[in-house]
Amino acid sequence: MVTRRTRVTVGGQVVFQARTWTVAVLEGLRVQLVDAEGAVASVVWAHLLADEHFEVVGQAKPGAVGPLGMLDALEKEVRERAL
Repeated sequence: MVTRRTRVTVGGQVVFQARTWTVAVLEGLRVQLVDAEGAVASVVWAHLLADEHFEVVGQAKPGAVGPLGMLDALEKEVRERAL
C-alpha cells in the first residue's frame, strides 16, 4: 500500500479558506500564515487541516478511498468474513 503524507514546511504555500498563504512559523499546535497582501493568520493545526479548501500548493491531493478500498488489502477469506 502506498501512502502519501502532506508536508507543511516554513516557506511553503498552503490554501486555507480559499486563499493562498505562505507558512511563516510552525510552533506547537499553531501555524502562522501570511498572505500576498501581508495579512497574518495564526491558526491551530486542526483548523488548518480540517478546512474544506486546505491543500499544500505543489503537492498532489490524496485520493479518496472507496467504501471497500481498504478491504482490498486483506486476504480473500478475511475480506469475505468482513462483508
